[in-house]
Amino acid sequence: MKGETLINSNRIPIKYRGGNEYITVECKIYSVDNSYSKIYDLVIDTGATISGISEHVAIQLGYDPSDPYYTEDFDTAGGIEEKLPIIQLSRIDIHNLNVENPRILCNKFFDEINIHGVLGLDFLSHYNLKINFDENFMQVCERKIRVITP
Repeated sequence: MKGETLINSNRIPIKYRGGNEYITVECKIYSVDNSYSKIYDLVIDTGATISGISEHVAIQLGYDPSDPYYTEDFDTAGGIEEKLPIIQLSRIDIHNLNVENPRILCNKFFDEINIHGVLGLDFLSHYNLKINFDENFMQVCERKIRVITP
């Protein structure tokens, strides 16, 4: 609504990778036992129904992609991928947005295209987003209507 004050708004810096191929945000992902964390750049991917990280990132943080929470088939940009592992992270922080125990996709394809992972609609659809390309930030505001994602 015009003139509406944005409540619970965060300005998240964005970066470009591969020229202008990808927009990324820094995400702090915690290890399986929550004892340490590392910062990774995740691609903002509105076409992905679920967020994901590469197998390499998962292994660095002590997760075992061969022992997933469950597996699922996905229709990806590269075609149908069968039985991709879904793992449960202990925590992920995207600036001031903290998500405990998210279930995410673990995909070796991300390693092949040299990205750490993607931030998909399972996360993005909970917020209203405005991307300011002039100043390189994404404004993230809580939605008035909560949505349920897969």
